[in-house]
Amino acid sequence: MNTQSHKSERLALIAGHSHVYTFQFSSYAQDRSPTTVPVPIAPPYVRGFATTIGPYERSYWEDLINHAADADVVILWQGSQHLAEFLFQHTVPFDFVVATHPHLPLEPKSRIVPESLVREYECRFLVDLDWVLMRLAERPVGRAFVCETPPPKGDDTALRELMLAEPYFQDRARLIGLDLSQARLSPRMLRLKLWLVIHQLLKELADKHGAGYVKAPEAAIDPDGFLKTEFWERDVGHGNSRYGHLLLDAVLRAMDR
Repeated sequence: MNTQSHKSERLALIAGHSHVYTFQFSSYAQDRSPTTVPVPIAPPYVRGFATTIGPYERSYWEDLINHAADADVVILWQGSQHLAEFLFQHTVPFDFVVATHPHLPLEPKSRIVPESLVREYECRFLVDLDWVLMRLAERPVGRAFVCETPPPKGDDTALRELMLAEPYFQDRARLIGLDLSQARLSPRMLRLKLWLVIHQLLKELADKHGAGYVKAPEAAIDPDGFLKTEFWERDVGHGNSRYGHLLLDAVLRAMDR
């Protein structure tokens, strides 16, 4: 078997949190765990990784490491912290300058905080990823790749309509006594800055452990840096299957497949 044929046939596993849904599979197994599941939009050698307990427990990642053997592993790690934590405007609005994107405007009358504070806050979501990438790098064969998750959605009117229909935000609003139809959203540029910081941190971890890094497809991003509406899933944070096809193409190119 020649080298190119071997590269094409080696198993590739996609694993991670809810953004794997863009590839049309779930990381939660129904009745057998751990297991690999078909990825409908991908070639046969690309499989999804699933367990009954799912990716928010470390055992999912331990099972992945044990299951991976010499497979290439593609990880979509969380990626919606900018929405879960900061979709609604805080009592004291804040903003910051992103060192890599200093041209992005600041929100008037916002408290300016250092980017280092934002980085420190977001790092707490990545501790386990650091460990996962370290373990995957210890394998003699098989590569690891980290994917960017979709950039934020920039149309606030459309975003609110999606939020009003999404159980997660309905439940959260009930808990804190918030009227979703009237709640003030964080400025869209702040959401973009938070997303940029999250993915700078992801890339730094990928580089630290010699993993590949797959950026969000440029064809899916509008001139302001937000996800184009034709690639929106019908929720607040995810990309749809059209986005999944673009991202899969980028993943396969990164793998040289």
